[in-house]
Amino acid sequence: MSLTALSSTALAANSDLGKLQVEADTIKVDSKNVLHAAGHAVITVGDTTIKMDKAAVSKKNGKTVIEAEPAKIRN
Repeated sequence: MSLTALSSTALAANSDLGKLQVEADTIKVDSKNVLHAAGHAVITVGDTTIKMDKAAVSKKNGKTVIEAEPAKIRN
């Protein structure tokens, strides 16, 4: 997963999801290449939008994993 943080926006390209866009008050990538978004976090994949207080985005077994709490999904 390729992640770039630019003014509280991160983009990840993944063949199974297309483009994943993350917006939040703060975005950090840790030493394990996990993206942590906190504060008014919004993840958009195609026509699907997920809003949450905080989220962690990682790659496991070739798939993108989004762990969020609490989350609201709109499609």
